Amino acid sequence: MSKAKPNRHAVGWLFFARVLVVAAVAILAAVALSPSLRTFSHLSQLAILQEDYERAKSEIAGCDLFAFEREWADCFDAAAKGLTLSDPLAFSTLSEAAKLHEATGDRAKADRFFERAAEAAMAAESPVMADTLLAALASEYRSTDLNRYAEGCAIRVEFLRAQMADAPTESERADWQGRLQNALYEEGDRRFVRARNLLHPTDDESEREALLSHVAGAADRLEECLRIGDAEPASLGSYSLDQRLWKLGNARMLLGDADAAFECFGRLLEADRGEYDRLSLVDRYAQAKWGYDTIEYCEFVEPELAKAPGDEPLGIAQRVAWGYQRCEAWDRAIPVLEFMIERSSDRNAIAQAMSSIATSHFALGDEELGLGVLEFIVSEYGDTSVAALAQND
Repeated sequence: MSKAKPNRHAVGWLFFARVLVVAAVAILAAVALSPSLRTFSHLSQLAILQEDYERAKSEIAGCDLFAFEREWADCFDAAAKGLTLSDPLAFSTLSEAAKLHEATGDRAKADRFFERAAEAAMAAESPVMADTLLAALASEYRSTDLNRYAEGCAIRVEFLRAQMADAPTESERADWQGRLQNALYEEGDRRFVRARNLLHPTDDESEREALLSHVAGAADRLEECLRIGDAEPASLGSYSLDQRLWKLGNARMLLGDADAAFECFGRLLEADRGEYDRLSLVDRYAQAKWGYDTIEYCEFVEPELAKAPGDEPLGIAQRVAWGYQRCEAWDRAIPVLEFMIERSSDRNAIAQAMSSIATSHFALGDEELGLGVLEFIVSEYGDTSVAALAQND
């Protein structure tokens, strides 16, 4: 006779009920205790809550997610009431409560706990620890809520500015300036990458506008970071001038600010310090100056293709070939496509390049050569998807 399996939902709710009761008892008991004992009681209870919360997240996967988060948000609310900002568990408790309220849609409570978590971070035992906690608080939202991430980063940046201004010695000021530059670059880099990745799959105009505002905010941070680095090259922090110029140039290009992007990539190309490969720099520089579907772009980039090793130049070579074709310079596209065939080991890519060569021959009025290329694709690259199309043509 088989044993009946316990109901996971019932077990989960019994678990939550037990923790809620324990929390309530601890908080009620703490009211009657002296301040020192009350603090000890809350700290002990919070340790239990946080440990059980982590275990519950991993073990009770079958429970209703919204209900799970709502119950734990209430639980952390109760526990947080007895904490002062200097309590060792204050930051982790308040930041966890902020995330839980965010997940349940209670933005007002989430805002309040987020602000208190930031205050708890700044009340840490040392300014360095405070900076670490503020960075951690912002990073919690990097992949889920760009607005909250930007808010957390702004709090951290202002904290670092204040530390730099109040530094008693020049060496300490330089240290805080390095931290400020790191914070500016990291915010700019992460906001740009996240917003760019979200931009491509969306057609919603209001969403696009909001994401582009994050790209603009990222560019502003990167520009400030670059400005500080230009003024005081000896205190660059962890990120080089080349990294700043590259990221800022890409952000400005996405925003359509070709002149600013051109300046960034021009500086990189002129210095040519080897941190980024030369072909990528030439490609970006030419795109910023002329756009990639112009004869000028193609003529500037083409001579650099053969200098890059292996299959590295293939993506840019394809852009050059298409650029020539869009400009109806069909005869100039053919050598670039032949170069791609020579460097590529991918049969489908080779067949695709051959198909483009055939297109160029047809456009030039040489139908016999174009048909000959298509027949070659069918006979030699019949296993590729391009061959089926060539056969139909």
